[in-house]
Amino acid sequence: SECSFELMHCVSTYPMNVEHANLETINDLKNELKALEKVTALAFNQRRKTIRNSLKSVIDADVLTSIGIDPVWRAEGLSLAQFALIANHAIFGSET
Repeated sequence: SECSFELMHCVSTYPMNVEHANLETINDLKNELKALEKVTALAFNQRRKTIRNSLKSVIDADVLTSIGIDPVWRAEGLSLAQFALIANHAIFGSET
């Protein structure tokens, strides 16, 4: 998602309205980055593992197939956009 120009040029009041501060958007972006970081770390954690095996704790092989990712691919063959897509569909425990 795009960062709004209004994020930098809003009326300065304290405490600021959530709409003006865009805090929800910032928190959503932080959560998305955490998810991307976790998926990437899991994918590269062990050498020569397929995506199906390395990510089985957070995403099912059927889900990978449904989003256009072949479960037998290896992490080094995926693009950043594909990792982001996986992170958007992954299910994490309460820590992420």
